[in-house]
Amino acid sequence: HDDGIEHGLVARVWNQARTPSAARFTSATPWQTAQRLTHIETPIEPLPLKDGALEATIGAQRIETFGLKPAIP
Repeated sequence: HDDGIEHGLVARVWNQARTPSAARFTSATPWQTAQRLTHIETPIEPLPLKDGALEATIGAQRIETFGLKPAIP
């Protein structure tokens, strides 16, 4: 079976504010990789992690999509 959290998840975030907003994505298991995705979930670029978490700034009135893969032993 090729489904499951080991293949990661997609987080889509909508900042409805008129100013940029900081976001932090954490998990009980640290993230192994993170990347910015298009709205149709095509990879754009890898993103750095800080202590196993993704920290991102979401632009004013923007929707951002991120791909996150957990570090599963």
